[in-house]
Parts: sequence; C-alpha cells; structure tokens
Amino acid sequence: MEHLKPRYHYMPAKNWMNDPIGLHDDGKWYHMFYQYNPFGDRWGSIHWGHCRSTDLIHWEERPIAMKPDRAGGEEHCFSGSLIVPEKGDPLIFYTRIPFGDKAVSHYAEQWMARGDRKLETWRTDRRNPILKADDHGSVGELIDWRDPFVFRAFDRWYMLLGGSLNGEGVILLYRSENLENWSYRHILLKDSAEAPFLECPNIIMEEGKAILFYSPANKAVRCLTGIFTRDEQFKVERKSILDNSAMEGFYAPQMARDREGFIYMIAWAPEESRKGSDFIKGYSGAQTLPRRLSLSPKGYVNIKPHKQCLSLRQRGHRFSQLTPRGEPLALSSPGWQWELSLKLKRDSKESPAANPLRLNICEDKKSGEVTEIRFESSANRLVLDRSRSSVLESVSKSPLFIPLEETADTLSMRIFLDGSLIEIYLNDRYSLTSRLYPSSPEAINITLFCYGSELQGELHQCGL
Repeated sequence: MEHLKPRYHYMPAKNWMNDPIGLHDDGKWYHMFYQYNPFGDRWGSIHWGHCRSTDLIHWEERPIAMKPDRAGGEEHCFSGSLIVPEKGDPLIFYTRIPFGDKAVSHYAEQWMARGDRKLETWRTDRRNPILKADDHGSVGELIDWRDPFVFRAFDRWYMLLGGSLNGEGVILLYRSENLENWSYRHILLKDSAEAPFLECPNIIMEEGKAILFYSPANKAVRCLTGIFTRDEQFKVERKSILDNSAMEGFYAPQMARDREGFIYMIAWAPEESRKGSDFIKGYSGAQTLPRRLSLSPKGYVNIKPHKQCLSLRQRGHRFSQLTPRGEPLALSSPGWQWELSLKLKRDSKESPAANPLRLNICEDKKSGEVTEIRFESSANRLVLDRSRSSVLESVSKSPLFIPLEETADTLSMRIFLDGSLIEIYLNDRYSLTSRLYPSSPEAINITLFCYGSELQGELHQCGL
C-alpha cells in the first residue's frame, strides 16, 4: 500500500523508528537523533539513528550514531539527550539496557558518551555508569527508570529521569557541577493518577516560566507550565494535554530552540493504529512536522506549524464559500500529500447544537471509506471521526478529539495529510495527530460542508 507511505515527514530509508532525541543546532545544521532498529520494521535492538537538516524540513539521513555493545552485554541504547558545551566534547546521555528478563524495567543504568564536533563518532565514557538504581538510597522500588534529559538552570546542570517509584509514576531530579558527577536530589513530581510510570521528560525555560512535558505510559502527553525554583522545586501553574492522540499518532516529544530563538517541538508519530497487522512492511514510525510553541499571557502553551512548513507548499488554489449553507463543496484533490487551511467565521445566529463545519477527506465512494472532521458546537470540540476510515478490520478507528477550553467565534485550521499521517492544528493553539489507513489508493476525495457565515481556504499539494 504505497499510497499510505509518508513522503514529506522524516523517516529513515527503512525499518523501525521511534522517539526523537538530541535536537541541536550547530549553526549550519539542525541535528536530530532518534530511536532506531536497523534490523527490521518492529521494535527491537534499539540504536541511536541520526539525521540533519538546514531548515527542519529537508532531512538527510546520517550514519548510525550509537549502537548497543552486544559483546559487553548491552541490548538497547534507549532515549536520552545531547549537550554540546562551549568547551569540551559533545555529550550524549542515555539509558543502557542489558540483556535479560525484566532488563528494561529493572536493570537500566544511565550512561554517557563523548562525540566529535560533527556529532557522528561516539565513544562511551570510562566513568560509566554515571547513575545506577542504588544511587537513590532507600527510596523504595524504582523501575522503568529511563530517558535522561539534561538542562541548565541557575548556573548548574540538572537531569530529569522518568520512572515508577513504589508503583507511582514519577519524574526524578539530579544535579551536577561538571556534567560528569551526578547526585540524586528528589522527586520533582508524581503523577500516579495518569500512569504507573512516566517517560521522556523534557523541560525548557521561556519568559521566566518553565514548560515541562512527559509521556505517561503510552497515554496522551502531558504538558505542565510553572516555575522551576532555585530550591529545585517545580511549582505547577497549569496542566494540560499536549495532543490527545498518544500512541495513535503523537508521543515522546522533544523541544529545542530554532535560529530565531523560538521553541520548536518534534514528536514521534507511531503506528499503533495498525494493531500489529502487516499490510505495510519495511518501515514503521515517522517524526512529526516541527511545531512552534509559545506561552500565552494566561500560561497556555500555544502550538502551530513551524513557519518552515510553508516550504512544503507546491501548486495550490484558494476558495471561499461558493455554495449555499450546508451544500457540499468538492475540492480538487492533490492526492495523498497536501495541506488544507481553513478560516471559518461562525454565525452568531446559529443554534448551540449546530455544527458549523464538516469535512470529508480520504473518501472513496466505491469502497465507502471516508474520514470525517467536524466541529461540534454543543461539546465545543473538534472531532476526527475514523469510524469509516478503512475497510480493513485490523486497524484502529476510534475517534479522536480536540476539546477547546474557550468558545471561539472563528475557527482557523491547518490540516496536513501525508499518506497515512494526518496533523491538525486549530486556532494556533491546539494540535492533533493521527493515522488513517484507507485500503483504496483512490480514497483521495475532499468535500467540505460549511454552515458558518464566512469561509476562506487554501488547498496546496505538498512535497519536498
């Protein structure tokens, strides 16, 4: 099913890929590392893949950065982070997983590797392990302990690690003066209500505040905004879900700054919606498009496509509300790679139960496959309805939602389709990522039903 393969999202040439890690800008290249299995399209034997780009869109695959030392008993090089000090070697911090039963959950260690300035040749440090489970003293049972994220605050180096402590999901805090010798500080936060363990923590400072992400055991990624204090506490001011799709399309995001100083984010777009079926072979997983993040005055994290995504646009056309209210407007489809932008002014006279917008995409009349995107005024939410998205019985067809926290008079959307991968951005604040698996290559039709008072839109074919 070649029509389902993404073309403008980053994927290695073949095989399995998951978490993005080590986002870095060296002034010439943006670098991205990622979890990678070079031996097949299923999870296993996790290495660190590497790619680079001049614009966050056109990525060039590079040689594998790190591989497990199998002779030394290492089965996986799990996720971590990259630090490039002003002086000294670039450093990768990662979780080492040995061979053996329960190794992933019970026998992880935190290791460090040193690299060259091209970030392509790495060697493990003689001090390893830099952290091990018994460094925590008598805190209790610590398992699923992984994904070191290193950051700078108050002229010190800190590290976050996710895990499960006595059955509760936790983020743990560590400190170092020199990036080499690390000490455990305390539990930075708990979230036992969300998941038994937390993973892939990530933090960045912005306008005197801190933005912290974590991924709770395959559930939707959580976003906290607040203050990281000098006494090493995180005071939460607002908590939200970053993207409701979780393993259906968005997991383990990473943040960094672009060359203009703005925060950008990339996440893994998994394919759990396949449910293990093998109608697609040779690859699994992609990275999302880069997203630009900002803080609103109220402490919300605003999300929108990075401006570099405009470079994906090729031929296109504009349209407005040319048909009577509720009548179908068929758009000339560019195929399986496109961006659709819509701006709809809602009618102030509409009833609260009215749905001002319905969009059918990936539709094939012959097979009956269609995916519906609609805005439900009564629930104040956007719905991605996949119930008829595929005739394949093996794939996930559950609906996904963007719940709005406020009533909006205008709906502004940008929707990117790239084979099976769809990204939806709403009002420069919300996002939703998912997978669609229509069996028919002819499921390319797009039809719009508008009940608002004003509509403007653009549809562009996309490509690299």
